Amino acid sequence: MAWMAIIGNNSNSCIAAKAEDDKYIPIERNNSSISWGYSKTSCFLLPPALCDLVINQNMELGHADDKIFQRVNSKHGQGTIGKLTDGEIDRSDYYVHALKQALIPWIRPELYLK
Repeated sequence: MAWMAIIGNNSNSCIAAKAEDDKYIPIERNNSSISWGYSKTSCFLLPPALCDLVINQNMELGHADDKIFQRVNSKHGQGTIGKLTDGEIDRSDYYVHALKQALIPWIRPELYLK
């Protein structure tokens, strides 16, 4: 899993972190206190061979993926999640949901921001 954290104020200053297809329209606010939004990606079970390389041999997941699946630089492509889901979810999809969730305080400021 990966974590997303966004720090902003109670205005639209956090919008630089939003996803390109996000429909969020910022609401102007005058209060400048600091606010946080955070989220994590989903979790999934790695195959035992990948676990062995990552946990027991201290290999970074992208390198372990390349070794197990005989690929090159997979972490800049579909990633491990793409390989394991036969392309149903790719690496960028995996992060977009978490980023959108971290933006919830600015999507619904009336519930989070004061």
